[in-house]
Amino acid sequence: MSNSANATAVAIVGAGYVADFYARTLPNHKGIRLAGVYDCDEARSARFGSRYSVPVFQSLDAVLRSREIPIVVNLTNPRSHFGVSRQCLQAGKHVYSEKPLAMTVEEAAILQQCAADNGVRLASAPCNHLGEAFQTLWKAVRGGLIGRVVLAYAEMDDGMVHRLRFRKWRNSLGIPWPGVDEFQVGCTFEHAGYQLVLLGALFGSARRVTSFASSQIPDKAPDLMAPTTAPDFSVGLVEYDAGVIARITCSTLACENRSLTVVGEDGWLRLKDVWDYYSPIHRHRWRLSAPELVIRRMMGTNITRRLRVARRSRHWSKGHRMDFSGGLADFVSSLASGTHSSVDADLGLHVVELVRLLNDTRGGGPRQVMSTIKERVPSP
Repeated sequence: MSNSANATAVAIVGAGYVADFYARTLPNHKGIRLAGVYDCDEARSARFGSRYSVPVFQSLDAVLRSREIPIVVNLTNPRSHFGVSRQCLQAGKHVYSEKPLAMTVEEAAILQQCAADNGVRLASAPCNHLGEAFQTLWKAVRGGLIGRVVLAYAEMDDGMVHRLRFRKWRNSLGIPWPGVDEFQVGCTFEHAGYQLVLLGALFGSARRVTSFASSQIPDKAPDLMAPTTAPDFSVGLVEYDAGVIARITCSTLACENRSLTVVGEDGWLRLKDVWDYYSPIHRHRWRLSAPELVIRRMMGTNITRRLRVARRSRHWSKGHRMDFSGGLADFVSSLASGTHSSVDADLGLHVVELVRLLNDTRGGGPRQVMSTIKERVPSP
């Protein structure tokens, strides 16, 4: 983390499991200085403050009264995002929120209006569309490498999480993974955004959604929580302005698969893991040369070529090669230059609307999407 006097000061509100991922990746961005932390759990605040040598605030009001801090990073649990973000915006602070921006479209819209009314800006995670692997994929698609795109398959399956040893999962500060929150909020709200921001960057605004969702195993952790109706499986077809149809599947049941496949008239591209900024990307062409056809017959498999993903040394979050602070850095830079960022609240609101439609256990469709987003161009 930067100690430069010219660095922009930020405060983290919510020192839980994910806060450690932000602190570990902030050193990638020299223009940001972590100037304080607050959590309603005093022990967590103290542990975080001690580990990362930052001041500990005793209340949220104390954070909001600080003239030193223009930006609050809201890392509370999802159901607290709306209340905390609104309080910060009303106090004249810019806000970068963990995903989801809010739990309803109405709440997300209120936050957007609140930011405008108070002359401040609002942005939200996820920011994996800024990672090197996706930037490589984006440039290949926009450059016509696979011709006109017609389909995309987005997978966000994490395995049967409740049967894994999730009670023992800890971040580097020893703070446990918030299993109860994750199960009660559901897989779509927790993780579909990682695919939806990529699809938005590739194809722009979604126009219609057809979906189905279900809670297949309600009683996931009887020692920790009552049975939950939050979906642990969802699947949807999302139609985009660009004429592309994307199928997105999300679960905490099926075997681990976080791939994104983009299908064009001349071939396809597959990014293996959207949580890995250096993920392999493979390309296949529909029309093969004669030698390639012979090899395919002999090997009984598709002939693919791997695209080169540029690498640069960086700090990573625990467990995944992801820069959680990358979106915050993009937001801070946009505030300094007075330009739009790649993580502005229009994207966060759009993702919330899509997630709500995908997460609806009544299913049905196609249903119209009302929100729109600005074009996202990944950083070079």
